[in-house]
Amino acid sequence: ARDLQARPSEPPSRRPDAASERAELVRKVFAVCDIDRDGALKEQELYLFALGMGFEDPPEKWTEEYDNVCREYGVDAVDGVDEGILAKMVDDESDKGCYCTNDELRTLITFVEEEARKRRAGRGPEAPAPASSQTKAAVAESGRDK
Repeated sequence: ARDLQARPSEPPSRRPDAASERAELVRKVFAVCDIDRDGALKEQELYLFALGMGFEDPPEKWTEEYDNVCREYGVDAVDGVDEGILAKMVDDESDKGCYCTNDELRTLITFVEEEARKRRAGRGPEAPAPASSQTKAAVAESGRDK
């Protein structure tokens, strides 16, 4: 007979309930970022994730960073990052990864939900325009002011 009492002595991160909690948190992060509900986080959807993780560079720098992330994880930038890749990213403690504790994932969910609400209120249910388009529009607009 198996000793079912042995499980509580395992480290918290190894308990099945902790693993399922983390998987659920990753699912929630993915779901709140996937604004268009197509099962992939494209550039601007992953940008919400990056903002929540402290990315502070201008939007045009995000395009470059997004391309780097896709290349690092073997993802076509046009296709975007799926939930499995996001899970790898938030579990990856190397320099290329973006490790998040469960508490950070919870905070990220709240942040992205609020950002998505703001964007939907201003632009409707669609995902925000790509940063490069926003930048081009801002440059064109600033040229008209002169």
